[in-house]
Amino acid sequence: MENKEKAHDPSGPDESALPKDLTERYEILECFSVQEKANTLLALDRTTGARCVVKCYDIGTPFFEYTEPEALKKQLPVIMPQFVAEFRSEEMRCIMRDYIPGETLAVQAKQHPYSAPEIILLGVELCAQLIALHSLRPPIIHRDIKPENVVIRPDGKAVLIDFGISQAYRKGSSDQLVYGTQGFAPPEQYGFSGTDARSDIYSLGILLYWLLEGKAEAPASAVTPLEKVLVRCTASDPACRYNTAQQVKRALLRAGCRMRRRYRVHERLRSIFDREGRKRNRRSLQKTEKPKR
Repeated sequence: MENKEKAHDPSGPDESALPKDLTERYEILECFSVQEKANTLLALDRTTGARCVVKCYDIGTPFFEYTEPEALKKQLPVIMPQFVAEFRSEEMRCIMRDYIPGETLAVQAKQHPYSAPEIILLGVELCAQLIALHSLRPPIIHRDIKPENVVIRPDGKAVLIDFGISQAYRKGSSDQLVYGTQGFAPPEQYGFSGTDARSDIYSLGILLYWLLEGKAEAPASAVTPLEKVLVRCTASDPACRYNTAQQVKRALLRAGCRMRRRYRVHERLRSIFDREGRKRNRRSLQKTEKPKR
């Protein structure tokens, strides 16, 4: 079940095992990681100069035979790493996606502790991407939201990456792959039931709590508005969580509005929280206004 990362190997896998048409067109620049399920490489397109991330799956692993959902190849939001190509050899299957420059959240959080308003902003950005994924037909469930799979671009935007164990959701169907990252994967992802949008909501809640407290676990109690949102996100029973990422986004923005007076937040956060506050006031007025006679 757990996705374990092995010691970093700068040389990466034997390039002779890579599909020949891949190595003819792309130069392998670096090995990002070596894991039980996959090796992750950085490649350079010899023709265009574009950089791509290559996920390499060895024969004998479930991922070698796994078919990636078509929606992941055609319909991802622009901010996310787009599908580039797929190559196969007798020994290896390789999926290539755009390279997103920046640092992973795992690295950046060590250098820069996140304040509560910054955590809310990051959560809102990731919710927008989950809304897009879950709105595809069929919906795509990411299933591996964790610090290593969020890149913070040079402009500060957070981007969800790595769709290696993502699946298309179909009501009543079981998961094709029982994989995930211990601490961040929801209970149902351990094979007890099928995953759906609420599974990603659980992992997002764990991620935000990890930023808040440094622990990859569900919060036991809640005091602040943000903690109350995270407690609901990470409920063990999926029926007790938010149903959609849109609901989580709204809850985070409401929490931000309540916390605004406690923090000296920068202009970007202030404008978002103020805008949400104005929307809430308008909705409240519409509910309380009496019809004219």
